[in-house]
Amino acid sequence: IALWDDGAIAKRSFVIATYALCGFSNFASIGVQLAGLTVLAPSRSRDLSRSVLSALLGGFFACCSTACVAALLIDDDAEL
Repeated sequence: IALWDDGAIAKRSFVIATYALCGFSNFASIGVQLAGLTVLAPSRSRDLSRSVLSALLGGFFACCSTACVAALLIDDDAEL
């Protein structure tokens, strides 16, 4: 927020970065996802651990898509 208050970035850039960064595409959520699914299906833990990376990429692209929609809807003169 300090960058926004100092005027270093625009309000629109702040909103886009917020949508891009606030998602489930991080390594901590991979651990939570893998632990939760392994408890449900312990015999499939090898298959689950292989598919977690693709889930990370899917979450990353979903967050970027949300940021793109926010970029289309927010204008530079918007009040936040």
